[in-house]
Amino acid sequence: MTKPLNKRPRIFLGLLDICGFSGMVERGLLEIGIDAFFLDMGANAYGHTTSQKRYWITDFYKSSTLRFKQTRSLSRFNPARYFWTVIVLFATIATILWVGKRFDIIVLKSGMGFSTNQADLRFFRWLGRTLVFTFHGSDARPPYINGGYVDRPTQWLTDRTRQTKEHVDRVSKYATYIAYNPLSAHFLNGSVCTIQCLGHAIDTEKIKKAQLSACATNQHANDSVRILHAPSAPSIKGTKEIRHVIKKLQSEGHAIDYVEISGKPHATVLEKLARCDFVIDELYSDTHGAVFALEACAFGKPSVVCGYGAEELARFVPEEDVVPTYYCRPEAFEKAVRKLLLDQPFREEMGRRAREFFEKRATPRAVAERLLRLATGEAPANWFFDPKDIHYYQGFGFPKDGAKKAICRLVEHGGVEALQVSDKPELERRLITFSKS
Repeated sequence: MTKPLNKRPRIFLGLLDICGFSGMVERGLLEIGIDAFFLDMGANAYGHTTSQKRYWITDFYKSSTLRFKQTRSLSRFNPARYFWTVIVLFATIATILWVGKRFDIIVLKSGMGFSTNQADLRFFRWLGRTLVFTFHGSDARPPYINGGYVDRPTQWLTDRTRQTKEHVDRVSKYATYIAYNPLSAHFLNGSVCTIQCLGHAIDTEKIKKAQLSACATNQHANDSVRILHAPSAPSIKGTKEIRHVIKKLQSEGHAIDYVEISGKPHATVLEKLARCDFVIDELYSDTHGAVFALEACAFGKPSVVCGYGAEELARFVPEEDVVPTYYCRPEAFEKAVRKLLLDQPFREEMGRRAREFFEKRATPRAVAERLLRLATGEAPANWFFDPKDIHYYQGFGFPKDGAKKAICRLVEHGGVEALQVSDKPELERRLITFSKS
């Protein structure tokens, strides 16, 4: 049972980062005087902020884990394999004991801790620690409503669906609180915090640096409108359709400076953001605005985001937590671009609202304060939802017919049980009804 806190809590964050979430939360917690530490065991390919602190025990854990991985390619007769197996086992146990003793609140991405059998999670709960698990996308979203998996074989999709559900079930029972997007939380159970209520912090230092760089660079011609699209994965962002609409508008004589950037360093993307007039994010999103849209907010740039979830999001996301993008259905995308292209006062007002939202809701300090409210049991009731109440099935990253086809494939291949929502009969019925509509 979780012990009540009668002091300022010490908070551990780990072990993987998603677009700088944990690093920014650590920074915000330190700003408000909370003893916090983020242990990043990922590759940090995007160069997001790592911890501002160092401890010898976590350095030892990271280095021994690396050496252990390197010895896996050695012959099984090589003694180095066994030496580093013993060392990493010792380092792991020591680090678990240190985290359990030192910290009151433990925040883990996807509920992924130090062990594969959740022994560490059981230990932390036995100590009475508060465990907060944050999910961020494909780690818990049903694969059959994930556009990134649309071309996968049916057996692969079936296996991935089962594996995702099994992981969610394994770790969820140890969580004190779970935070996730309500439009993807079909596999979760009980009371879940709407992750939009926590938000995602943007690195203010990188924003300032990009703004300074942009000021030193020539701006685009005054008679054109610069539109930026920066897809991390063009196939699920609707990039092909976006290009088609832009070409159509250009053929009509509109002065559009269209900039598309992909696979470039994060700093380069931010510099392009600082110099654009507005952003086109994605066509099939299950939230009002993900990280790229929030970065646009930091620069006071409006964003066009499309998806099918407006009505469902209105049921779960409090008004003050709605990212102020131009959120519309995919079929209204061209209309949205025209509006921002031709109506400069509207575009400027959207940019003002975006910047205001960033300053109030998306700074490291603001997100850290809300995470602290959740972890200490002070979050309001309207932050929470029950996954049994989900009515959204159109998914993420593809047109809604893609989700229907994927659901049908799974049911034909493995029966209704393959959807992995038999613990929610009404939700299961709704999914089947949707797939046949």
